[in-house]
Amino acid sequence: MVLGGGGARGIAHIGVLEELQHLHVPVSCVVGTSMGAIVGGLYAAGYSPLQIDAMLHSVDWQQVFSDNPPRALLGMRAKDDQLDRIGDIEFGVGRKGLKLPRGALEGQNLQQLLTRWLLPSWRIKNFDDLSIPFRAVATDIGTGQRVVLGSGSLPLALRASMSVPAVFAPVTLNGRMLVDGGISDNVPVDVARALGAQRLIVVDVSAPLKPASDLDTPLAITDQMITMLMQQQTARQIASLGPKDVLIRPALGALGSADFTDAVRAVALGREAAAAHAAQLAKFAVDSSQWQAWLAKHRLPGGHAPVIDFVDVEGVHSRTAPLLADRLQKQVGRVFDATRVEAQIDRSYGEGVYERIDYRLLQRFGATGLEVTPWDKRWGPDFLRLGVSLSDDFRGNAGYELLAEYDLTGLDSLGREWRNRISLGRIAGIESEFYQPFGPNAQFYGKLYGGYRALNQPVVIGNTTLAQYRVGRLRAGAELGWDPSVDWRIRGGIQRGRDAFALSIGNPTAYPSFRTPFADVYAGLLHDNLDDPDFPTRGWRGDLTYSAYLHALGGNADSDVARINFDDVLWHASKNTLLFGMRGQSQWGSDQVLQASGVLGGFLDLSGLTERSLVGNQLAYGRLVLYRDLTGTSQRIVGLPFYLGGSLEAGNVWNTRSQIRFSQMIYAGSAFIALKSPLGPIFFGVGHASGGRTTFYLSFGSLIRRQSP
Repeated sequence: MVLGGGGARGIAHIGVLEELQHLHVPVSCVVGTSMGAIVGGLYAAGYSPLQIDAMLHSVDWQQVFSDNPPRALLGMRAKDDQLDRIGDIEFGVGRKGLKLPRGALEGQNLQQLLTRWLLPSWRIKNFDDLSIPFRAVATDIGTGQRVVLGSGSLPLALRASMSVPAVFAPVTLNGRMLVDGGISDNVPVDVARALGAQRLIVVDVSAPLKPASDLDTPLAITDQMITMLMQQQTARQIASLGPKDVLIRPALGALGSADFTDAVRAVALGREAAAAHAAQLAKFAVDSSQWQAWLAKHRLPGGHAPVIDFVDVEGVHSRTAPLLADRLQKQVGRVFDATRVEAQIDRSYGEGVYERIDYRLLQRFGATGLEVTPWDKRWGPDFLRLGVSLSDDFRGNAGYELLAEYDLTGLDSLGREWRNRISLGRIAGIESEFYQPFGPNAQFYGKLYGGYRALNQPVVIGNTTLAQYRVGRLRAGAELGWDPSVDWRIRGGIQRGRDAFALSIGNPTAYPSFRTPFADVYAGLLHDNLDDPDFPTRGWRGDLTYSAYLHALGGNADSDVARINFDDVLWHASKNTLLFGMRGQSQWGSDQVLQASGVLGGFLDLSGLTERSLVGNQLAYGRLVLYRDLTGTSQRIVGLPFYLGGSLEAGNVWNTRSQIRFSQMIYAGSAFIALKSPLGPIFFGVGHASGGRTTFYLSFGSLIRRQSP
């Protein structure tokens, strides 16, 4: 069998294999390119067509075509980073300037999926020893030559064969940089003949050329050119077929190579195409006894999951390999469990410093071990991340924020980092943080932080803005924390600083400029198992913090403040999600603390009010947000999630606890559309608050907001 490449169109190969099973046609060897290599490799390993069908149907393609691990598996620092950052634009910084990744994706999740599927064949290194001899075809991007893979790691061979340039980073294997085999040989007929095949069943799922009317972008024209070159090579291979061979071309129509979530129907189309050649294929069929004998050999290798005797983490390509080794040592003496191992790998990968982390089982001197190879990002270890944010309430309150973050990572084997951030515009400032993990599995951390941050704070009474201050906060602090699991964090710290209120709009007599120092110690408890930081569909996040402001530390007051921030997905069904959120804080003590003030106002924070228009030391706020994913999973591989939603909100602030009256709650609501873009979620909405205030909004942001000390 020769199974050609074609991306999602290659899922039709499964239907062809199902029809061959129905006709009792045994296969002596399999050769595949790209998606044909994946289907063919699984078939050669011993999976039946029905099993392969079920496996591919169960895949979350959105997750596979992403390098991000499931958020629930990330550590707390990585989860907080997702809430802090605006966008995912990342550059490496080196002596020669800025560096970029070799592809949009490194293929971590795809490689992990293939490794998990092919674990039953982990002992097999020569592809001739599989239940069916197999070859995968890739391309050496350095020379343009075809590379036929017949030994080594089967999952890595399949991953290399499907490394579409610019989409997936190349795979370095045996000193060669390999990409998609379709570039050099999309239907490798001659490779099958070199294996000794005398009669061939060839399945061509190549994409057709697009009509000239569809070639309206540079990307479309480039894709058309590549398709033309591949078709010329394919035509030469197919021209070599003889009368004893069978060529099958499923009628896949306009199904695109990236339409994985729409490719369910490709299986039936492949089966139909093979059935149309039933008379020719019947010549290859065998009788019942021969067929049963062939089936008896076409099986996955048997055996129980092995006990892990040792863990070997290769440290050649990573500065933090010792930390990964420490985390995986718990696997020694336990029966191998791919889910458990991958959870630890995902946690480390999610910290953002690795290009990929490979794992495999191996035997050494009669012992079974787990070999893990982490690769630090080739374009690291220093990274520059850029972001942009806009906000406009269409009432003259518009602003932008440009964000640049420079991270120095891998400063020691435990993952020490030095992070620096500069922001310009609506929120301006410079911040620096030195972060040091320590202890078993780096569960503990200490950090030093400091910086300056400035933003606008209006003075609003009713619907009238009386003045506006530019508030600048200079602060420095230290924090210790413990992450007992990936969902929980306990932290405590001390900080000291000064706030400067500079009047920018208003009467200086009524609203003078002033400065005030502050100092506090704080402790907090944080939980986060949300599946998405922007539009979650399950989980909850809660942050409870207590702060004690003290004269003794150099502050201007003695007071206590408790704050809570809570978001919970109450309900999710199909494309619809209902999110409950609440915020609250209370201050008590001998003095009022300006730095402890809570603020409300703005989109999804009492929508309809001016941003930060309510300020008080006592705060209560609650909301219900309902949103619907308009794109759905079927379009997310090539598109961006698009949402329609609305909110019901209630809240207010008070200066003292004795003034709190829930009868004074302000009620609000909003309606919005949102796009989850590479720069972060973009909202366009309208909000209305009790009292007749209606405001339109355009803003970058997230439904979930992080509380900082």
